[in-house]
Amino acid sequence: MVSHKLLYKGLVKPPRRVVRVINRLTAVVEIFDDEVQRMFKKRESLPAYELARAVEYLDDRYEALLGEPGGAPTDLDIITVLWAAYEESERARFAELIGEYLDEEPDLGVRLREHQPNSASYVDSRDWLSTQPEVIAVLERAKHRESLLVDAIRDTDLEDIVRKTCSAFNIVLMD
Repeated sequence: MVSHKLLYKGLVKPPRRVVRVINRLTAVVEIFDDEVQRMFKKRESLPAYELARAVEYLDDRYEALLGEPGGAPTDLDIITVLWAAYEESERARFAELIGEYLDEEPDLGVRLREHQPNSASYVDSRDWLSTQPEVIAVLERAKHRESLLVDAIRDTDLEDIVRKTCSAFNIVLMD
């Protein structure tokens, strides 16, 4: 668009040297665009990107539930632990499983708001995970595949907070 305006839409026809520079710049921009697209595709093929996509999906659903962005994760630590609570076939259907769970729990947004820092009953050690999008995956696993969740969190830094979070949502995880 810029080269078209510079070369063909101006009132004065630019000299050859200027035309050459504009053409070279246009080529550089096209190469840049192609390389950026190639890098996006390459990034998507990285093993860790599967986790990033899952967190992005949870973040979108969390924002839709609460009407505002959550504490968007800056790392993949939580989802890395939770990912072990999903069998390979379930990982491929992650968005579908989360969507089905959200359909089953139409009041989840209201319940999550009860565990946000601005609520009167907020207790950091119990409710912190409720401020993170991954809480949706925790609650989904607690409801549908509790044993996988328990196995995934056992002896991790998340075990205590996941158990307390589930308890806050009236779910008692087995030992």
